Amino acid sequence: TLRTIALTAVLLAAAALPGAALGGPMEDADMLFGQGETLAGQGQWQEALNLYIQAYQTYPKAKYVFKIASAYVKLGNLPRALDAYLLFNQYEPSDEVAKRIADEVEKLEGMLKQEYGKVFVASSPQGAFVFIDEISKQTQFLTPVVRWLKEGTHSVMFQMDGHLPREIKITVERGGSLSIYAGLRPAR
Repeated sequence: TLRTIALTAVLLAAAALPGAALGGPMEDADMLFGQGETLAGQGQWQEALNLYIQAYQTYPKAKYVFKIASAYVKLGNLPRALDAYLLFNQYEPSDEVAKRIADEVEKLEGMLKQEYGKVFVASSPQGAFVFIDEISKQTQFLTPVVRWLKEGTHSVMFQMDGHLPREIKITVERGGSLSIYAGLRPAR
């Protein structure tokens, strides 16, 4: 689905680190994950996050996504942590794990409401690239998408092949929610 593609793009864009091929992809990923665990145990969360993401890029596994989410929480990047927990749900966890993830998502959303606003972004046609505030891989999503943004004014740019780009300025209130929709006109 587009949501899965967008969430995966968020994680893959978060770090583009070169990896050395040592064995098969699963073995390489497990090695990277193990190195990440060591760094996390030392409190080096950014370095651990980079290795977890690289492990996921090498061989996608649910446990890597869970650790990515946990590392984002430790680093205080709650919107990215929420993205990762939602991606983790795509792996159809057991009932017990699904409950734990649902509790984490609820807790994170409660924390996000204290400093962020929830923004629903849609376009016609759907599947447009959306860049929030700056054009970079870190801020690129596909419509429809839900983002948590800091209180204040933001620029939302819509781009899609064969259509004219469109920019919308929005004002986000802490704890609020906002829906924006962009009808994209075909390029002539």
